[in-house]
Amino acid sequence: MSRLSAWIAEPVTSTGIGNGVAIPHGKSAVVPELVMAAGRTAEPVEFDSLDGQPVQLLFMLVVPLIVAALALG
Repeated sequence: MSRLSAWIAEPVTSTGIGNGVAIPHGKSAVVPELVMAAGRTAEPVEFDSLDGQPVQLLFMLVVPLIVAALALG
């Protein structure tokens, strides 16, 4: 596994929130604080969004493992 790997959590409901937007999230031992990356796909991508529409805008959130552990406690 790469040092930069993030574990993406796809909860019971999709992180595709509708209107072509998805907010996948995960945790990593490498990041010291919340990190966000934004991107736009050249073509729409199927993402099992809540509205059934494909996604073109992605906002990925990654938190440190310790923050993820505190959130569960």
